[in-house]
Amino acid sequence: MARVEFTRSGLQTCPGFVEQADGDAAYVQLVHMGFVHHVWLPMDRIKKQSLKPQGRH
Repeated sequence: MARVEFTRSGLQTCPGFVEQADGDAAYVQLVHMGFVHHVWLPMDRIKKQSLKPQGRH
């Protein structure tokens, strides 16, 4: 999850994926209001989570 401030809708929490990261910031892909966005965010605006592994059914 990433906290992103948009000009029209203000601060929003959006699901996203980190594509690239350095020590202080991460390049994140996210979808907001039906549009894909790519943004650099400070690490303190990103909540780290992992996808759960898929098991056999």
